[in-house]
Amino acid sequence: MAKQDNAADRNWLAHCGNYCGDCLLYHGEITDLAKVLLRRLKRMEHDHSAHHAPQLPQNDVYQQYCHRLYEALYSIDLLCCTQVCREGGGSETCKIRECCIERGLAGCWDCDDLTRCALLSEIDPAYFEEKMRTLLEIRENGVERFLKHVHQRRKPDSIRKCDSRQPCKSH
Repeated sequence: MAKQDNAADRNWLAHCGNYCGDCLLYHGEITDLAKVLLRRLKRMEHDHSAHHAPQLPQNDVYQQYCHRLYEALYSIDLLCCTQVCREGGGSETCKIRECCIERGLAGCWDCDDLTRCALLSEIDPAYFEEKMRTLLEIRENGVERFLKHVHQRRKPDSIRKCDSRQPCKSH
């Protein structure tokens, strides 16, 4: 039984070292916040009442902003992940996942080219250092120990899978 739980838990660890349980897209947190803001703006009739607010610019730029804001809030629903990465969630075109699968690796941490990987070097520099630290930690300490560390820093009720049956547009 414990081995099955371990195997299931390992599925939450993406090939790139991200833990799906920490992802705001998987939690649905971003979608929930967008829905709350959208409901609030609609309740206030922001798109209509903004025309009467003296402190707001009454021009085409502001009208375009309002339109784009609503458009963005509606489209955030598409960011919702309903599956963990290893089960087909995340980006359909993830080159890192594709590389690991082609090479038969559990993740980047198993790759001999980890520290000189061209795919990882394409990661936004703001996240690259943290990503490399995570992958090296998994390599050094193993997946089980990494997952144990992840669970120790998380709240037990913090995982809530995104519910794609309640799209933002329905509110």
